Amino acid sequence: MLPLTSYLMNMRWLLLLLFSSLCLLMLACEEGSSTLSEGSSTPSPPSGEGSPLADLEIDLTVSDPAPQVGEPLEMTLTLRNAGSQPVQLLFSTSQRYDFLARNDAGEEVWRWSADMVFAQVLGEETLGPGGDLTFQETWDRQDNNGVQVAPARYDIEGSIVASVDCPPNAPCPSLTAHAPVHIGQE
Repeated sequence: MLPLTSYLMNMRWLLLLLFSSLCLLMLACEEGSSTLSEGSSTPSPPSGEGSPLADLEIDLTVSDPAPQVGEPLEMTLTLRNAGSQPVQLLFSTSQRYDFLARNDAGEEVWRWSADMVFAQVLGEETLGPGGDLTFQETWDRQDNNGVQVAPARYDIEGSIVASVDCPPNAPCPSLTAHAPVHIGQE
């Protein structure tokens, strides 16, 4: 039987080896991928024929572009594969999408995921030809501090928080869409 100090030293080396292996594995998985998150309001399909990414379409709709104060705002984010090849979306956490609202000054006033914690697990979704992913949420028009937002214009942004392997020397599309709303007086 090993003395306690030898046992602890062996456990430290084993944990160090395990941690190093995990870091190398994460780097290898991430190499060659591009993050698709916040970006321009319309997707920029990669150039080059035959790329399945060129056929991705993202759309954001809101229940009412001119709601009154106090009325909830329903948002629907849809990602479509208009192509003939499947597209694999890779996720670094259990989060798949996000919604946020910005005021006229461009400042974020609300984010759907602001007070959420997501499981730190890798995931993937394969979007088949003609397939789509749809996510819906409701904003109660309170800011990230729980205060009702003032009547004004807001930019609602919806994004798919995924990464994909883009073809070499081609830009990856931004999987982000926008919808303007003008919250009126009561």
